[in-house]
Amino acid sequence: MSNKLDSIVINNPQRRSWGYRLRDIIIVSATAALWILFITQTYLTLTSSNFLQEQAYVLQILKLTAMDFVAVFVILHVWVLYERVLFRLKMRSYRRSMERQAAQPKLEAKPAEPQAVTYPGETTEYPKYVSR
Repeated sequence: MSNKLDSIVINNPQRRSWGYRLRDIIIVSATAALWILFITQTYLTLTSSNFLQEQAYVLQILKLTAMDFVAVFVILHVWVLYERVLFRLKMRSYRRSMERQAAQPKLEAKPAEPQAVTYPGETTEYPKYVSR
């Protein structure tokens, strides 16, 4: 099964210009640089021996931050998996309803047959047909 994102990704030719691409590259680069600076600063701070002796509470804060990050990451991924399963179940239900609808007998109109018409007060054994 191929996983295509046609319905999610916006296919807009105006957003393929170099201005938009340059903007996106700058945003991604700035985000990556900030993460690298954060990780480097944290590593350098944790490797100094004075820091470990003097500020143990900061280590606890870092541990809590890391656990929060992992928890949010797991929750978001579980939510995405849940939405995928929900979508597949809805599609399966839709396909089954379409199959049931296709399996039902078709109703066809038949031409009307002439009806016998009796008039009040007539007591004949054979009804008269009305021709128009």
